[in-house]
Amino acid sequence: MPTKTATALTGVGAFAIAMAALTPTVAAPALKKAPLKEDVTTHSRSAAQILNAATGELESATVELTRHLTTAHGKNGKALGSSSTAAYQEVLALTRVGADGSVTTIDARGRFIGLTASQGVMAFDRSTGAGKIGVDGETYHTTGQIVKFPFNTKKGTYQYFDQTSGKSWPVTYTRTTTVDGLSVYEFKGTVPEQHLGQYGVLPNTDEIYSNAGRTVLVEPKTGEIVSSTTAPQISIKFADGSVKQALLIDSLVPTAATVKDRVDMAKSDKRKLSMLSAAPWALGALGVILLGLAFGLGRRRSAQGETPATRPDVSGALPTPRSEPAADPAKAKTRS
Repeated sequence: MPTKTATALTGVGAFAIAMAALTPTVAAPALKKAPLKEDVTTHSRSAAQILNAATGELESATVELTRHLTTAHGKNGKALGSSSTAAYQEVLALTRVGADGSVTTIDARGRFIGLTASQGVMAFDRSTGAGKIGVDGETYHTTGQIVKFPFNTKKGTYQYFDQTSGKSWPVTYTRTTTVDGLSVYEFKGTVPEQHLGQYGVLPNTDEIYSNAGRTVLVEPKTGEIVSSTTAPQISIKFADGSVKQALLIDSLVPTAATVKDRVDMAKSDKRKLSMLSAAPWALGALGVILLGLAFGLGRRRSAQGETPATRPDVSGALPTPRSEPAADPAKAKTRS
C-alpha cells in the first residue's frame, strides 16, 4: 500500500508543479483578454437645454444616452474577432426622458424619434483595449481606448475615443477613488471645439461641437470602465456668422443600475485575476508538499525492506534440546 500511495503522491505532485509552471504562460494570457462575445447596455442621464426648432428657443429637458454593445458579425454572418482582436457593434441613442421617467425611442411606425442616433463597428485589441481599423468593413477609425483600458492600467495619459468627433482625445489620471467599495482610477479630459459640417438638413450651416466634461473611472487591474461621464455641447453657425446653441448637456452620468452592473463585473473579473496570480505559488507549494510525502513514504518502505527475515524468538519458551545419535556399544571402550 505505501508503494502505491507514494506513486500516486508523486504523480499528483509532479502535475501540480507542471501546472504552476504553465499557468503564467497558458492560463493567464487567456484570461487577460476582453471577451469575443458581448451583449451589454448602459444608460446615462443628464439635465439639458435643447433647441426648439419651432420657437428658436432653448428648452429644459432631461435626456438619456443609451449605449448597446453586441458582438459584431461579418458579411458572411459569422462573428468577427480573433485571438487578438475583438469587434463589437455599437448603437448610441440620445433621447428625451418623459415626465414619468420613461424613455421612448421608436414610434408606432418603427421610426426613431429620439434626438440623435448612430451606430458603427468598433474593433480593438483584446489585451490593450486600443482601437483598430479595417475589420471586415466599416469600423471606427481610432487607435484610442474605446471599450476598455489596458490590463494593469497606469497612472498616466491615454487617448480616449469620442464618437461625436470621430477622434481620440487625451484623458489624464487625476486621482484614485472608490465606487461601491471598488478602487478605481479617475481620468479627465476635454474635446476642443470641432467643426463637423452641415447641421442636419439646414444648408449653409456649420455644426460646432465641444466637450468639457469627459471623466472615466477605470478599475486598473482589469482595465474595465465602470463609469464614463460626458457633457457635449453643440451649436449651429449660420452663413452670416451668427451662432445659435442647439444642445447643452450638463453631464451624462451612468444610472445607479448601470454602475452597479459594471462594478459587479469588474469585481468578479478582478477576483479571477487575483486567484490566477496566486495559483502558481499555491500549486507549486502543493506539489513540493506531495513530493515530500511521497519521498518520506519511500524511505520508510526501504527501511522496512532491510530488516532481517528471521527474528529472535521472544515468546519465553525454552528451545527444544537437540537430539544426539545413540552411541554404538561395539565401539565403546571398557575402563579398567
